[in-house]
Amino acid sequence: MSTARSSTRCRSSTARRSCSASRGWGCSPRGLPTSVWAGLVDTAPLLALRQKVDACLRKVPDVPPDPRKFIPHVTIARTGDCELDDVMVYLTEHSLMRTELFPVERVLLFSSTKTHHGSAYRIEAAFPLRPV
Repeated sequence: MSTARSSTRCRSSTARRSCSASRGWGCSPRGLPTSVWAGLVDTAPLLALRQKVDACLRKVPDVPPDPRKFIPHVTIARTGDCELDDVMVYLTEHSLMRTELFPVERVLLFSSTKTHHGSAYRIEAAFPLRPV
């Protein structure tokens, strides 16, 4: 995983949880990246949620734990057939980009299936966030 000071910030607002990209971008995987993403500054709430989900899944027969490292992020783009140099130029030029807070009103659970055209995503469930 390559990072260019990657971070997005999540915090509570009076109405909903909110996020903002605040410290740049990253790309993954190393070598020829397939996606550009913004990470999170305050990962504690999402890490706690991940632990709760993992605890629930341990109770489900025949569901092995996910061995991948959990990296909370927002995917910004898929790079497709972009040249590595073009991706790196984009990351360099936008590494200090900041956004205003934006509301996060729900969490979507996706499944993905690899196809010869790339990944196909399907929304499996939607979870509205309660006002805080």
